[in-house]
Amino acid sequence: MAKKVEPPPTDRALVPEQTDPRPGIPAKPAETAPPLTPADDGLAARVFTYIDRCFGSDAAFERDMGLAPKTVSNWRRGKSAAYRKMLPELARCFDIPLTRLTGRESTALALTPEEEELVLWYRKTERLTSEQRRALRETVRRMIELYLK
Repeated sequence: MAKKVEPPPTDRALVPEQTDPRPGIPAKPAETAPPLTPADDGLAARVFTYIDRCFGSDAAFERDMGLAPKTVSNWRRGKSAAYRKMLPELARCFDIPLTRLTGRESTALALTPEEEELVLWYRKTERLTSEQRRALRETVRRMIELYLK
């Protein structure tokens, strides 16, 4: 059973109502900030960006993943954050490393300028479907094998 997610705090929860020390003057409510939304969370923004890039619509993504209708809508509105439990599955679905999805990509590997150029060209394919990207990788792999023979 999913754990109930508490709504994010607002300034009202952090700042008590201001009271007027003069008798008979009603208390003035403190200024409040709008509640946090998933857009404030970098992980959520990345998940939604990849859903939009790879599938074009929430419904197509939900069908492909076997999720109930309106699941992504609930994620976008902050009613659920269940996508956090699905990160490895989402990364596979989007055909990206989990570290890229979580924003913890390592830059420890030094690339030559030629390697960097290839990576940049490949990253331009992020708008392709997972199946198209797999086919592209296989084509490039075969071409390299032909050149090495």
